[in-house]
Amino acid sequence: MEQLSFETSSGEAKIKNISSDVIHGSASSGDIVVKNLHGKSLEMETSSGEIELEKIIVEKASLRANSGDIAADYLMAEETSVKTSSGEIDVRSFTGNVKAESSSGDVKFSAVGEAAYDIETSSGDITVGFSLVQLNAAIEANTKSGKIKTNQPLQLEREAKDRLEGIIGSGENPIILKARSGNIKILQAK
Repeated sequence: MEQLSFETSSGEAKIKNISSDVIHGSASSGDIVVKNLHGKSLEMETSSGEIELEKIIVEKASLRANSGDIAADYLMAEETSVKTSSGEIDVRSFTGNVKAESSSGDVKFSAVGEAAYDIETSSGDITVGFSLVQLNAAIEANTKSGKIKTNQPLQLEREAKDRLEGIIGSGENPIILKARSGNIKILQAK
Protein backbone atom coordinates (compact mmCIF):
# COMPACT_ATOMS: atom_id res chain seq x y z
CA MET A 1 0.00 0.00 0.00
CA GLU A 2 1.43 3.38 -0.98
CA GLN A 3 -0.67 5.70 1.17
CA LEU A 4 -3.17 5.39 3.99
CA SER A 5 -5.15 8.41 5.21
CA PHE A 6 -7.89 8.53 7.80
CA GLU A 7 -9.89 11.19 9.59
CA THR A 8 -12.40 11.15 12.42
CA SER A 9 -14.52 13.98 13.83
CA SER A 10 -15.59 12.31 17.05
CA GLY A 11 -14.47 8.94 18.32
CA GLU A 12 -11.44 6.69 18.44
CA ALA A 13 -9.47 5.63 15.37
CA LYS A 14 -7.57 2.32 15.64
CA ILE A 15 -5.07 1.16 13.01
CA LYS A 16 -3.26 -2.19 13.37
CA ASN A 17 -0.81 -4.31 11.36
CA ILE A 18 -0.20 -1.92 8.44
CA SER A 19 2.66 -1.54 5.99
CA SER A 20 2.43 1.63 3.90
CA ASP A 21 4.77 4.29 2.52
CA VAL A 22 2.78 7.23 3.91
CA ILE A 23 0.35 7.09 6.82
CA HIS A 24 -1.60 10.22 7.75
CA GLY A 25 -4.29 10.38 10.40
CA SER A 26 -6.24 13.17 12.07
CA ALA A 27 -8.91 13.39 14.75
CA SER A 28 -10.90 16.47 15.76
CA SER A 29 -12.17 15.04 19.02
CA GLY A 30 -10.96 11.57 19.84
CA ASP A 31 -7.97 9.31 20.28
CA ILE A 32 -5.70 7.80 17.63
CA VAL A 33 -4.25 4.34 18.33
CA VAL A 34 -1.71 2.83 15.91
CA LYS A 35 -0.03 -0.56 16.47
CA ASN A 36 2.40 -2.68 14.44
CA LEU A 37 3.18 -0.29 11.61
CA HIS A 38 6.00 -0.22 9.03
CA GLY A 39 6.41 2.63 6.58
CA LYS A 40 8.36 5.64 5.40
CA SER A 41 6.34 8.51 6.87
CA LEU A 42 3.89 8.66 9.78
CA GLU A 43 1.87 11.83 10.48
CA MET A 44 -0.68 11.89 13.30
CA GLU A 45 -2.55 14.89 14.65
CA THR A 46 -5.43 15.41 17.03
CA SER A 47 -7.16 18.59 18.22
CA SER A 48 -8.58 17.10 21.39
CA GLY A 49 -7.49 13.57 22.21
CA GLU A 50 -4.54 11.28 22.73
CA ILE A 51 -2.12 9.65 20.32
CA GLU A 52 -1.00 6.15 21.31
CA LEU A 53 1.62 4.24 19.30
CA GLU A 54 3.08 0.76 19.70
CA LYS A 55 5.71 -1.07 17.61
CA ILE A 56 6.25 1.60 14.97
CA ILE A 57 9.12 1.48 12.44
CA VAL A 58 9.31 4.43 10.02
CA GLU A 59 11.86 6.80 8.52
CA LYS A 60 10.04 9.95 9.65
CA ALA A 61 7.38 10.50 12.33
CA SER A 62 5.38 13.66 13.05
CA LEU A 63 3.03 13.65 16.06
CA ARG A 64 0.85 16.63 17.10
CA ALA A 65 -1.76 16.95 19.86
CA ASN A 66 -3.32 20.31 20.73
CA SER A 67 -4.94 19.05 23.91
CA GLY A 68 -3.95 15.52 24.86
CA ASP A 69 -1.12 13.16 25.64
CA ILE A 70 1.23 11.46 23.20
CA ALA A 71 2.48 8.01 24.21
CA ALA A 72 4.60 5.50 22.31
CA ASP A 73 6.13 2.15 23.14
CA TYR A 74 8.84 0.95 20.72
CA LEU A 75 9.20 3.75 18.18
CA MET A 76 12.02 3.51 15.64
CA ALA A 77 12.40 6.51 13.32
CA GLU A 78 15.36 8.30 11.77
CA GLU A 79 13.65 11.66 12.49
CA THR A 80 10.80 12.27 14.94
CA SER A 81 8.94 15.50 15.68
CA VAL A 82 6.55 15.54 18.66
CA LYS A 83 4.50 18.53 19.81
CA THR A 84 1.68 19.01 22.30
CA SER A 85 0.16 22.24 23.57
CA SER A 86 -1.42 20.78 26.68
CA GLY A 87 -0.45 17.22 27.53
CA GLU A 88 2.37 14.85 28.33
CA ILE A 89 4.81 13.16 25.97
CA ASP A 90 5.93 9.67 27.03
CA VAL A 91 8.04 7.63 24.60
CA ARG A 92 9.59 4.29 25.64
CA SER A 93 12.04 2.09 23.71
CA PHE A 94 12.87 4.92 21.32
CA THR A 95 15.50 4.97 18.57
CA GLY A 96 16.32 7.97 16.36
CA ASN A 97 16.74 11.75 16.35
CA VAL A 98 14.00 13.76 18.04
CA LYS A 99 12.66 17.29 18.37
CA ALA A 100 9.96 17.46 21.05
CA GLU A 101 7.98 20.41 22.44
CA SER A 102 5.35 20.66 25.16
CA SER A 103 3.78 23.93 26.26
CA SER A 104 2.27 22.40 29.38
CA GLY A 105 3.19 18.86 30.39
CA ASP A 106 6.03 16.50 31.22
CA VAL A 107 8.26 15.03 28.51
CA LYS A 108 9.80 11.56 29.00
CA PHE A 109 12.00 9.64 26.56
CA SER A 110 13.53 6.23 27.20
CA ALA A 111 16.11 5.57 24.48
CA VAL A 112 17.71 2.36 23.33
CA GLY A 113 20.04 3.97 20.78
CA GLU A 114 22.21 7.01 20.32
CA ALA A 115 20.89 10.06 18.48
CA ALA A 116 20.39 13.82 18.65
CA TYR A 117 17.78 15.17 21.07
CA ASP A 118 16.21 18.64 21.17
CA ILE A 119 13.52 18.73 23.86
CA GLU A 120 11.76 21.78 25.27
CA THR A 121 8.90 22.34 27.70
CA SER A 122 7.46 25.60 28.99
CA SER A 123 5.82 24.10 32.07
CA GLY A 124 6.77 20.54 33.00
CA ASP A 125 9.65 18.19 33.71
CA ILE A 126 11.98 16.56 31.18
CA THR A 127 13.29 13.04 31.82
CA VAL A 128 15.60 11.31 29.35
CA GLY A 129 16.84 7.80 30.08
CA PHE A 130 19.42 5.81 28.13
CA SER A 131 19.87 2.05 28.33
CA LEU A 132 23.25 2.01 26.58
CA VAL A 133 26.39 0.83 28.31
CA GLN A 134 28.36 3.71 26.75
CA LEU A 135 26.63 6.87 25.56
CA ASN A 136 28.41 9.38 23.29
CA ALA A 137 26.75 12.75 23.77
CA ALA A 138 27.27 16.47 24.25
CA ILE A 139 24.76 17.50 26.92
CA GLU A 140 23.30 20.98 27.27
CA ALA A 141 20.54 21.30 29.88
CA ASN A 142 18.86 24.56 30.94
CA THR A 143 16.04 25.32 33.36
CA LYS A 144 14.74 28.68 34.55
CA SER A 145 12.90 27.28 37.55
CA GLY A 146 13.87 23.76 38.57
CA LYS A 147 16.75 21.37 39.19
CA ILE A 148 19.02 19.38 36.88
CA LYS A 149 20.03 15.85 37.90
CA THR A 150 22.07 13.14 36.18
CA ASN A 151 23.57 9.78 37.04
CA GLN A 152 25.51 9.65 33.76
CA PRO A 153 29.35 9.68 33.85
CA LEU A 154 29.60 13.28 32.67
CA GLN A 155 32.78 15.25 31.99
CA LEU A 156 31.57 18.67 33.14
CA GLU A 157 32.27 21.74 31.03
CA ARG A 158 29.90 24.09 32.83
CA GLU A 159 27.67 23.68 35.86
CA ALA A 160 25.38 26.18 37.55
CA LYS A 161 22.05 26.01 39.37
CA ASP A 162 20.08 26.41 36.14
CA ARG A 163 22.56 25.02 33.58
CA LEU A 164 24.58 21.88 32.95
CA GLU A 165 26.95 21.27 30.05
CA GLY A 166 29.21 18.28 29.58
CA ILE A 167 30.47 15.44 27.47
CA ILE A 168 29.76 11.73 27.76
CA GLY A 169 32.07 9.43 25.81
CA SER A 170 33.10 10.97 22.48
CA GLY A 171 30.36 13.62 22.62
CA GLU A 172 29.19 13.14 19.04
CA ASN A 173 25.40 13.34 19.61
CA PRO A 174 23.94 16.68 20.76
CA ILE A 175 21.36 16.45 23.55
CA ILE A 176 19.70 19.82 24.20
CA LEU A 177 17.13 19.97 27.00
CA LYS A 178 15.27 23.16 27.99
CA ALA A 179 12.65 23.49 30.74
CA ARG A 180 11.38 26.98 31.54
CA SER A 181 9.53 25.81 34.63
CA GLY A 182 10.44 22.26 35.59
CA ASN A 183 13.15 19.77 36.47
CA ILE A 184 15.50 17.97 34.07
CA LYS A 185 16.76 14.41 34.63
CA ILE A 186 19.35 12.67 32.44
CA LEU A 187 19.51 9.05 33.55
CA GLN A 188 21.21 5.82 32.70
CA ALA A 189 18.55 3.14 32.85
CA LYS A 190 19.42 0.16 34.98
